[in-house]
Amino acid sequence: MVTLAVSVEYLEHRPIRVAVIGPDGPPLPGYSLEESRIPVDNTRLNSIACRKTRTDLGKQVSQYFEIRDVMACSCRFHHRAG
Repeated sequence: MVTLAVSVEYLEHRPIRVAVIGPDGPPLPGYSLEESRIPVDNTRLNSIACRKTRTDLGKQVSQYFEIRDVMACSCRFHHRAG
């Protein structure tokens, strides 16, 4: 499984959301900003983007991030067992 880790240095603690956009433009079903779950934990360096379902999309996609009131942000993909 591939997960998305987001590292943020906050000015204010606001939710981070990420959508998965298909080749034709709109978010893929189950991957909209409203369905994004990135828990904010001030005691950890990274937060992991979670979805209700974990599917291999099997196609090229884009990520759209909604990040507000941060000083610095980085994102990376990594493989996890599961």
